[in-house]
Amino acid sequence: MRLLLTLKPFRHAIGVDIAVDSIAVARSLAGVSSIEDEIAPDLATCPSRSDIACSYEVIYLLPDIDAHAATICTTLRPRGVY
Repeated sequence: MRLLLTLKPFRHAIGVDIAVDSIAVARSLAGVSSIEDEIAPDLATCPSRSDIACSYEVIYLLPDIDAHAATICTTLRPRGVY
């Protein structure tokens, strides 16, 4: 997401991972950024404020891709991109 932010700035994004160490590394690299890094929050409770969402190396682990996509879409601002 940091590369995307550099290439095409956006207002807000949430980085989600179940790996605590990965989140710790992401937070240490964050500096001042519009990216929040969270340990697997319930995305359904996240407000619609993200401009971009991407799933990287997780799709094959999801039992219900349609439900996942619907949940992700609830976190996006109007015209947000997944």
